[in-house]
Amino acid sequence: MNQLIRMVDVALRSWKPHAEARFSTEINEGDFVLIQGPNGSGKSYLLNLMAALKKPDSGEVYLKGKRLTRMSNAEKTRWRRSLGLIPAEITLLNGYSVSENLQQTAQLLGKTVEQAKEYAEESASLCGLSGVMHLKVDTLSDGMKKRVVIARSLVNQPTIILADSPLEGLDAKAQERFLYLCTKLSQIGYSIVMTSSAPLSLEIGALKTIDLTPPES
Repeated sequence: MNQLIRMVDVALRSWKPHAEARFSTEINEGDFVLIQGPNGSGKSYLLNLMAALKKPDSGEVYLKGKRLTRMSNAEKTRWRRSLGLIPAEITLLNGYSVSENLQQTAQLLGKTVEQAKEYAEESASLCGLSGVMHLKVDTLSDGMKKRVVIARSLVNQPTIILADSPLEGLDAKAQERFLYLCTKLSQIGYSIVMTSSAPLSLEIGALKTIDLTPPES
């Protein structure tokens, strides 16, 4: 199994005044990973390291075997372009259809018009959106909009998907559907790292959980 990300002795400053935590983990191809912990526990910091947006204060981060602190700006840019990103807020092009949202994203990522159409259709199919491609995104439920956001993250066939608190604002049923879809994507080889400020209410066998909750004083 291909290793995508490795962190070795990365310091989590948020654990002070306790002894500074040293964090190590590996993320491989097809892993579905949950990073959970309260606000300020270091979830966003770890995602930023994985996205090559920050350097570790101490310890080492390896992205596909390359040490982050020694990567050139061009190498970091190439890595970021290989990512699929799911932000906490649902940000879509209202007034445009599902298909238009996906195709425009693909073209912004450098795909030709023909490639954008092909990748949009493939991503929509994986996310169960083939039947609503013609609908305007602002007419969809929040749960369906989140599926569009997932599909959008797939149009560049990403190395890994980073999802920042994707369950916030979704009801229990929509959360269940989101997690089912992520599980299905990991089973076909996509790697997914998501964050949450609260433990999941569902048990997911394939899920690898990283708990950043600081120890009690």
